[in-house]
Amino acid sequence: AAQYEAVIRETGCDWLTPPFVPDGTKHSYFSYPCLFDEEKLGVDWRSVRRTYIEHGGDGLYGMCSPVHLEPIFQTMTFYGSPERSPHFDPRYRGQVKRYQEGDCPNVESFQKRLFLFKTNMQTLDKVEEQVNALRTTILHYS
Repeated sequence: AAQYEAVIRETGCDWLTPPFVPDGTKHSYFSYPCLFDEEKLGVDWRSVRRTYIEHGGDGLYGMCSPVHLEPIFQTMTFYGSPERSPHFDPRYRGQVKRYQEGDCPNVESFQKRLFLFKTNMQTLDKVEEQVNALRTTILHYS
């Protein structure tokens, strides 16, 4: 994660924003998330990903679907059959929330703008390969 961040800072890349880690906390770096500014770069997410792969990157994770847009919330089958779910709970009083796009605009926006760089490399050579792919990709668009 530190090496990805160093490349972003060294190259002056202004279209990738590294994660903010508040003082007194530790990031797990399960992946290295960066917010991508498509408007600033003028290139779409998929094109940058493709360039990264062409330069030796092993791909990027995209953010999973926001929870409220997962199929289980669309079908309302998380308690069993749709007839039960969740109407039996008296808190709903027959007014069950429908989950749809637009309900959570912030997370929906992030979902489309995140690069999640892989951090599970097995060797330092592989780390260097991925960091160099990021550097080359950034320079490609400079």
